[in-house]
Amino acid sequence: MQKTMFLLLFVFLLFGYSFAGGKASGECAAYFNEGVKAQKGGHMDTAETSYKKTLLVEPAEIDYRKYIANNRGIMYAKQGDLDKAEKAFKEALSIDPQYKAAELNLGLIYEKRRSRCESLEYWSKIFDLDSLKPKNFVIEEEKEIAVKQ
Repeated sequence: MQKTMFLLLFVFLLFGYSFAGGKASGECAAYFNEGVKAQKGGHMDTAETSYKKTLLVEPAEIDYRKYIANNRGIMYAKQGDLDKAEKAFKEALSIDPQYKAAELNLGLIYEKRRSRCESLEYWSKIFDLDSLKPKNFVIEEEKEIAVKQ
C-alpha cells in the first residue's frame, strides 16, 4: 500500500512539475511577445518592463536571454546610445557565439562607430565569402596581340 501511495505521489509531483514548466514557458513567451510588440510600437519603457518579466519567469532560458539582449541593443541604437548597443550585442554573442542577428547588428555598430575594417570580422561570419567568388575563375596572363604588318 505504501509503495502504491509513494508511486502515485511521485507521478503527481512529476506531472505537476512538468505542467508548471509548460505554464511558465507560455507565460514567458507571452511577456516576450508583449515586449516585441511594444518595441515595434516605439514604447521602449513598456518593452523593457516586458523583457524583465520574461527573464523573471525563465531566468535560465538561453534563447530568451540572447533575443532580449539583441532587442535591447536595437533599442539603444535607435536611441543613439551606440556604446550600450555594442555592449548588448556582445552580451547576446556571449550567450550564443553563433547568433547571426547579433553578429549582423554588431557589424553595423562597428561600421558606424569604428571602421569598416573592424566591422568585417562580423560581416565575414554572416556572409559566406567563398560562395561569392566567381566559379572557375583562373588568373591568366594577357595573350599576345598579333602585330599587323
